[in-house]
Amino acid sequence: MALTITDLATAVLEELGVLASGETPSAEDGVTVQTAYVNWRRTAQNRMIIDWYDDEEEIPDGAEHGVTLCVCNQVYRKFGRERDPSWLVEGEAALSDYMHNNYPAPQTEIVNF
Repeated sequence: MALTITDLATAVLEELGVLASGETPSAEDGVTVQTAYVNWRRTAQNRMIIDWYDDEEEIPDGAEHGVTLCVCNQVYRKFGRERDPSWLVEGEAALSDYMHNNYPAPQTEIVNF
C-alpha cells in the first residue's frame, strides 16, 4: 500500500525514535518532516533517484522504506538525534532497487557478424 505524505511523518519519526508505534506526530513535527520530504524529493528527481512527481500525494509501493530513511537523514538534527550513516546509504539502495524493479533494463540480443 502506498504511503501518504502524512503517514511519512509518522514513519520517519518512528524510525528516529521520536514516536512510539501507534503515536501520532504533532502538527509542527508533521510539517517539519513534510517540508524536508518536498526539498529532498526535488533533489532526488533531479538525480533521477525517483520517478514520481511533485503533484503526487503518495509515495509509490516499494519506495516507502527508502524514502523514509532518506528523509530521516534530512531531519535528524531537528529532532535532537544522532545521524545514522546507514540511513542515506540504505535509503538510496532501496530506491535503486525500486527503480530497477519498476524499470528493468531491456533485454539485449547478442548478434555475431
